[in-house]
Amino acid sequence: MARICLPLQEARRQVRMMALDSGPRLLIERGVDVPKTLEAGLYLVQPPMIGAEARSLREHAARQQVPVLVICREPMTRDGLWPLVAVGPRIFRAKVKPPEQMERVEDHVTKDRYRGVPTASWFESSAEALGDSGFSGLPDVEHPDYRVDDLLDLLDAHPMHEKLHQWLAEACRDAEGTAAPTGERRLGFGDDPFGF
Repeated sequence: MARICLPLQEARRQVRMMALDSGPRLLIERGVDVPKTLEAGLYLVQPPMIGAEARSLREHAARQQVPVLVICREPMTRDGLWPLVAVGPRIFRAKVKPPEQMERVEDHVTKDRYRGVPTASWFESSAEALGDSGFSGLPDVEHPDYRVDDLLDLLDAHPMHEKLHQWLAEACRDAEGTAAPTGERRLGFGDDPFGF
């Protein structure tokens, strides 16, 4: 599997670059904000929309073969940062500076009333910060196969992060030739008493 990681990274880089170079940047706050015909470009999803809806938008664009970079933010924190979220088998967040200085507004769902659209460079650096945060939050594992599983989960949630592909390739090489782990590592979705 290590051999397919870098070609996959390159293919996703091309998608990301087409999205960054295409021009349109859209702010999505409600389902009606999503264009009927998706355009290549950059999409910022913000409350009241949530991470799962941002993931659905990204997956819909992929099925339509429309290159997009979708970032989902949550309400501004008290320290003036925006939490970004990636949703997949693992959910992870990163706090980043908003694209401009804003005052906190308690009576608004975003906590800042942001109505602009960030620059392409903000999208790119935010996507990088989000993937780095996911990787840094991975637990130490007792078997290399588990590291592969963890990285696949992160890539499922945030497929546009280049270093996740490289780390996955490295983890696959580390796992080559090792005996399969014994026992079950973690509960599946259906077995989780705290899940839905």
